[in-house]
Amino acid sequence: MSLARRLSIGANYEVFNAMFGMAFSNGYDELTFLRSVEMGAGRYESFTKRLFYKMNLQTNFHQDYSFGLHFKWRYPFAPQHFRPFSMFSAGYSQSHYPSKDFTHRDVYVSASTVLDYTALTVSTGYQTLNDFRNWGVSAGFYTRFKIPVSIGLTTGYYVDYLTYSIFLHGRLYRNIHYRLTYDRIDTFNFFSVGFNFIIYR
Repeated sequence: MSLARRLSIGANYEVFNAMFGMAFSNGYDELTFLRSVEMGAGRYESFTKRLFYKMNLQTNFHQDYSFGLHFKWRYPFAPQHFRPFSMFSAGYSQSHYPSKDFTHRDVYVSASTVLDYTALTVSTGYQTLNDFRNWGVSAGFYTRFKIPVSIGLTTGYYVDYLTYSIFLHGRLYRNIHYRLTYDRIDTFNFFSVGFNFIIYR
């Protein structure tokens, strides 16, 4: 079944700041994972969906909140073949935690090169962190193991501070996926535990 007919509904909890969240997408986070686990090369080439989206919102039901809107666009290609800049991404995210004296905004674009089941990504964007205003760059990778689990690591440089992001994504049971994410922005730490349920439309 094509990713074009998938809807992913997720719930997550950000441990360090006690934030609850929801996310909706058409396979944004699961794109590489679902392709590599469930699809062969021929079926992958037959995918008609090229644009993927994700919308997310978190809050502690007081004054702290965060939200984001993200897009990915990909070329049709077989997973065992190499093609530079196989996937492009763009997005905007904003976090406002008055209780932690943390306000962050991020506007970015990125391009990925896919080789087999591993992707290398470079990104540039404009971020604001409290009183800092910086352009920056980041680089990272994600890959999948033979077991149905994928991992990724990204680090970025924004003149006044560094950013780091690590994720672990896998299937828990049938249509239920889990995702663990650790982010560090300057001296601020975030750890999210999330579960996604995939609906076949």
